[in-house]
Amino acid sequence: MSDQISLFERLKRARIVQVLLVYVGASWAALQLVGTLKELLTLPDWIGPVTMVLLGVGLLVVSATAWVQSLDSTTKAEEAGEIPTDWEVDAADVVASLKAGRLPHLTWGRAILGGVVALSLAIGAAGAYVVLTGGQGLIGPAEAGADVAAEGIAVLPFNTSGEGLSVYREGMVDLLSANFDGIGGFRTIDSRTVLARWDEEVGDATRPDLDAALRAAGRTGARYAILGSIVSAGPQVRIDVDIYDVADGSNVGSARVEGSPDDILSLVDGLSVGIARELLGSTGEQVAMARRLASITTNSVSALKDYLEGERLQRLGDFDAAAEALERAVAVDSTFALAWTRLASAVGWGGASDYTAEGAREQARIFAERLSPREATLLEARTHYAVGEAEAIALLVD
Repeated sequence: MSDQISLFERLKRARIVQVLLVYVGASWAALQLVGTLKELLTLPDWIGPVTMVLLGVGLLVVSATAWVQSLDSTTKAEEAGEIPTDWEVDAADVVASLKAGRLPHLTWGRAILGGVVALSLAIGAAGAYVVLTGGQGLIGPAEAGADVAAEGIAVLPFNTSGEGLSVYREGMVDLLSANFDGIGGFRTIDSRTVLARWDEEVGDATRPDLDAALRAAGRTGARYAILGSIVSAGPQVRIDVDIYDVADGSNVGSARVEGSPDDILSLVDGLSVGIARELLGSTGEQVAMARRLASITTNSVSALKDYLEGERLQRLGDFDAAAEALERAVAVDSTFALAWTRLASAVGWGGASDYTAEGAREQARIFAERLSPREATLLEARTHYAVGEAEAIALLVD
């Protein structure tokens, strides 16, 4: 008769509110743990929904356990030694119950252990999936990071075919990233980040498959990936690009330009316009802006090649050689503001040069209008930082 009480009294005796509060706190901690492991181990996105399902099932189990443990009949059976106590697991009894075709008695020990085991199995399965598939997602080739920067664009290394074009394999990453950054609210992922993730995912492969390329882009936090090729076609060169949505691997556009290899900058400008049209879906002022972006580089192919070589050497940590290449670039085109900023960086990291870092930055500031807004801000911040002025922090924060 003692169990025949009102539902409200039963819930009160089961301390259901306290139990749910504790469970919500534990669930939050579990989600934080899974989120942290997902970032550290690049676990697939489905680990999140799976965790939510497990927590939903766990909520039912915990609620049922609280109810069962509040019953007077449960207390009497525990005292008589007929069933396990509140915090007892008793694996042998669990096995015996399952063999008999009945559910094991609900105890707090069993509920907590079951939750820990289920969550561990889910994380372990996600980890094994990454090891076996290289991190490829179930929905798309590279879901990792795609939701981090919804407007980010990763320009990936180009395939090249033809004499004298190898410099553009990584060079197009720098060139298109600088040329396209800031158009229509998009931002390009820093080339160093792109190439670091590329090396991790692709390595030395010269023509990786699409899935591997998009995984590399996804790990940069980009929303879109630009894959391209530049090949000799007789006395001409042809540059083709395809634009992919990293989230689902779909092709959202393409662009092509052809022309003389001596006019590579004009070709890149035309390519930038084509990419802008595909992504912006407009022929208005934002697209026209792309035509003016050559001013952030140079009009000299020779200076451009030296600049790209300097960028490559600086990424490798060879600052002396990088400074030498960048010096050649500014010697050919003294208005090449972007080369001046990179020369200042190379000298600042210990590269040998006839210029000081401060002198190179001053030259860059003279032609700062030729830089993108982002590069101009970084230049100004570095100038303030070099003399210990707090304005550097304010510029970077803004």
